[in-house]
Amino acid sequence: MRLGALLPNAGKAGDEIVTGFALDHRKVAPGTIFGAFQGVRVNGEDYIPAAIAAGAIAIVARPEVRVDGAVHVADANPRRAFAALAARYFAPFPATTVAITGTNGKTSTAELTRQLWQAAGHRAASIGTLGVTT
Repeated sequence: MRLGALLPNAGKAGDEIVTGFALDHRKVAPGTIFGAFQGVRVNGEDYIPAAIAAGAIAIVARPEVRVDGAVHVADANPRRAFAALAARYFAPFPATTVAITGTNGKTSTAELTRQLWQAAGHRAASIGTLGVTT
């Protein structure tokens, strides 16, 4: 997907291909949209130059943050803006999504649930420690 499809005001950068999203500057690759958020212990805004150097084509951050070398997606609530962009990029999202937490039995429970839904005629997939199962 091109950046311009996600951000109509991206200008010349709109022709660049979006390859993914990252919140960790060490996970940025060429074409990534980087979310730079203030945290309790770490300020993601401090890593904007490193993300751009690694190939980030857009940075989602507060309006007052300085961004040079990438499109600045400025929003007073950058987490919300980042989530909205990611939702459009990864669409369509399933109508039903289930997460399983706990200490023991997560993989078995997820696999049994996937198999039951498939047996009932529903499309189902599982993403976890075993990888992606469809």
